Amino acid sequence: TEAEARLSFAALADLFDPVLTAALPELPIPQRQALEVALLRADSDAPVDERAVAFGFLSAVRSAARWSPLLLAIDDAQWLDGPSARVLDFALRRLDGEQVRVLVSARTGSGARVGLDLEHDVGEARLRRLTLDPLTLASLHQLLLARVGLSLPRHTLLKVQRVVAGNMVYALEIARALASRAQPLTPGEALPVPPTLGELVTNRIAELPASTRDAL
Repeated sequence: TEAEARLSFAALADLFDPVLTAALPELPIPQRQALEVALLRADSDAPVDERAVAFGFLSAVRSAARWSPLLLAIDDAQWLDGPSARVLDFALRRLDGEQVRVLVSARTGSGARVGLDLEHDVGEARLRRLTLDPLTLASLHQLLLARVGLSLPRHTLLKVQRVVAGNMVYALEIARALASRAQPLTPGEALPVPPTLGELVTNRIAELPASTRDAL
């Protein structure tokens, strides 16, 4: 998430978590110690040695790939924290004959960034790009019908598609707001929801009992 982009090695910890216990004992001591400190498994008065962390991650990936093909999957790469991104770039540039593939998803659009220097890391010849477009009008109709039980007229569906710009969570929230109305939306009427998803969620929380709101 965007908030985690400021937490050092947060993404690396997520990647390592399922295999950390098995991977650490096989690493050279300096690499193991650096990773333990970086991933908050050990204390140290010295600053984290990012170079040792990078070599430790690379060693762990190579070790895992010797036993079976390995896929590194990174979702929402635009929110990668800086230290994790640098370690990943370091490792990807040095992987060649290993059974390793990397799957990275990132938002596109104005000001978007991938978070990794993939063109430099793996080279254009090995890089495959797939751009996912927003749902079609027909697909959006099927989604709202299946999840909310709501069949919207075409003029309303077009308006929802334009407002959500591919954000399906937002589309479902708008559909629920429309489903709770006594009267259907007229062609010239604005959608009865706030302009941003944040405001929409805030309003939903405000409708909950006080004890639930306090817990949230």
